[in-house]
Amino acid sequence: MKGIKAFSLLAFALMAFTKAETPDDEFCEIKNTAFQAGEEISYTVYYSVAGIYIDAGNATFTNVLEYKKYENVTFNRNANTAVTTEGVFKVPNCIQDVLSAISYARNIDFNKYKPNDKIPFTMFLDNGVFNMYIRYLGKETVKTKYGKFRAFKFKPLLLKGTIFQGGEKMTVWVSDDANHIPIRIESPIVVGKVKVDMMRSKNLRHPLTSLIKLKGG
Repeated sequence: MKGIKAFSLLAFALMAFTKAETPDDEFCEIKNTAFQAGEEISYTVYYSVAGIYIDAGNATFTNVLEYKKYENVTFNRNANTAVTTEGVFKVPNCIQDVLSAISYARNIDFNKYKPNDKIPFTMFLDNGVFNMYIRYLGKETVKTKYGKFRAFKFKPLLLKGTIFQGGEKMTVWVSDDANHIPIRIESPIVVGKVKVDMMRSKNLRHPLTSLIKLKGG
């Protein structure tokens, strides 16, 4: 059960969304250079009340040459439509679903942006089109139980709901190397605060050159 809860929290953290203005979608030009089939990354989820973090569970994400999601959506790129069991929905060019958006986000070239720049894209979810963005905050060094990393820092705009508070409350750090692994995610939730830290990685596409010092090394 702890693993299921941890997976849910991490999935929400990676794909928080909100309605916004129509973006100038830059994802259309992105190609995957960050990861490969067989990549495996493990995380520990911590939960905090009154400033004390406790271990809330673990989650492991693995990239394989399959594409599974418990929702049946057919995208017609020529007609710019998404077909679900609820009907046919008009969508813009270069629309993403949840899984593809996560993959695309890992391939953003953050060196193209300045602190406070917005990086927009659109996603189809629950029969609706969501115009999303993340706000790039710059580079930062992060210390975790795994080690010390150089990282890119950004904030996704969150939709207020049952778990997360609305606004730009969540902070995400990804490795400052070609892998762009999520190193740490922090966010206040309805009660308390959650932190997700990368603990192990395996079969990365590129060397983990953002690692400055391994814990205990």
